[in-house]
Amino acid sequence: MPEESWYEEPTDLYLRRKAEFQAKRPLQLAAVLRNLARYRRMLDEQPIARLVSAGFIHPEKRGVVALTQQGFKPQQPPTRLYLYPAQNSKTVYLITIGDKYTQREDIQDCYRFIETL
Repeated sequence: MPEESWYEEPTDLYLRRKAEFQAKRPLQLAAVLRNLARYRRMLDEQPIARLVSAGFIHPEKRGVVALTQQGFKPQQPPTRLYLYPAQNSKTVYLITIGDKYTQREDIQDCYRFIETL
């Protein structure tokens, strides 16, 4: 068991998008949040973030990770929760939530965010 636990740090963009999903797509939000909880448990067991893998985890470039809705019943439309696990500070930055139509813009938002760290 690691000495320090990972903690979450949501961005303003994430909080806005989460509220939008809660209002309009609550099952999709529930699916990615459930997978976020699974990811956090995996980080507790394997504290090196880049070594954590599962079917719902999709590594993007520059260390960004996309968690999908996979594994949630009933099946939901493609949804992604984008995060950045900062290994040195043990911080999981929750950056944004989107769908396949906003994927390109969401990834660019992630890259802009991690440049500020």
